Amino acid sequence: ATYPAGTYTVAAIDAKGCSATTTVVINNIPANNTNTSITACATYTWPLTGNTYTQSGTYFQTSVNASGCIDTSFLLLTINFASNNTIFINQCDSYAWNGNTYTNSGVYTVTTLSSAGCLQTEVLHLTIRRSTTNNNNVTACFSYTWINGQTYTASGNYSFITTNTQGCDSVCHLSLTLNNGVYVRIKALLSGAYAASGLMHDSLRSKGLIPTLEPYSLDAGKFNPVGCQGYAGGETVTPAILSVTGENAIVDWVHIEIRSSSTPFTKIATQNALIQRDGDVVDVNGNPLYFACVCPGAYNVAIKHRNHLGIMTATAVTLSSTPILVDFTNSNPVWTNPSIVNTPREANGSYRLLWPGDTKTDKNTKYNGTNNDKEPILYAVGISTPNNIVQPVYRKEDANMDGRVKYNNVDNDKNFILNKILSASPTATPNDNLYQHTPN
Repeated sequence: ATYPAGTYTVAAIDAKGCSATTTVVINNIPANNTNTSITACATYTWPLTGNTYTQSGTYFQTSVNASGCIDTSFLLLTINFASNNTIFINQCDSYAWNGNTYTNSGVYTVTTLSSAGCLQTEVLHLTIRRSTTNNNNVTACFSYTWINGQTYTASGNYSFITTNTQGCDSVCHLSLTLNNGVYVRIKALLSGAYAASGLMHDSLRSKGLIPTLEPYSLDAGKFNPVGCQGYAGGETVTPAILSVTGENAIVDWVHIEIRSSSTPFTKIATQNALIQRDGDVVDVNGNPLYFACVCPGAYNVAIKHRNHLGIMTATAVTLSSTPILVDFTNSNPVWTNPSIVNTPREANGSYRLLWPGDTKTDKNTKYNGTNNDKEPILYAVGISTPNNIVQPVYRKEDANMDGRVKYNNVDNDKNFILNKILSASPTATPNDNLYQHTPN
């Protein structure tokens, strides 16, 4: 029988029939239970039992204590194992991992101990792709359309970011220089106004006959304006420029052409300018000519005049933002048409002059025959009054550019033309013609 705690008297009769009593005290002493929590790596040997465990679980062991009661010990065991972790990373330029930054592709390993003392191995398979930087130095004219589709109209430094073939950033830098327009200095001499020693007279200016508005736009079809959008000629000069005297005095208006460097020498741009006594050709403000819509490059340059035969450079000249001199007054060759017999310019000592006398502005000077240049002079003074003098005038029939149109008598324009034709060659006759050596 099981008795609860308490004091009990036990009576008993032995084998001889004698009775005896004893007092028994039962104390309620509880069982002793203990819990031990262990975390270990791979295996654990419990000191209490000497048993080795390889798996997590709850294990117990019982024993009898000094009071004769049963003690139960529980082992709450967690077994951890070594771990391996592999990752694959594909990254641009660099990758930060476990406190390190990697910039090259490769296989990287990090081994650590867990709190349970287990090895933890992490393996990184790293592929590094590269960003790229592209620097572009570009010189263009007027505008430039870049690979990003943007069109730039001003010089400067520009950047944009796109994706390269590796899928990383491609940083593009553009250093853009826009060269807009070219300058040119031109020197020429007009035979009709030539005096001596490389100087022309300025009779038209001194007599106040040079118009403030250029005359070429009014000569339809013969001096067509070409240039920036909307350009139609119409240059004007101020009285202040026309009041200048000396070698820089204005002689007349001239027509300048910038042409392509190969056949058919297409006109790229034109400008109506002013020619001074010393042959310098300047713009309406007295400066070297500037062509705003011509890109730097190689071009042929031509000069024409309302009653002289035009000429063009023999070869292309390089035009840029720095003015270059094109000198038509020296003996350096100019462009020639092989089908034309006469020289493209008149020779006067060491100087070369534009042939005069083209009173019809039809690219030739003729004394006799149909469409000759003396008849317009006669018509100007009057067929019935050939001795008449028309003055002061600014007209193409004024071959010697003295502000007068004369058919007869001293210094007349008819004989001026004849003398020039006869001077073209030792065998020249009044029936010879002078033709303009330009593509058109």
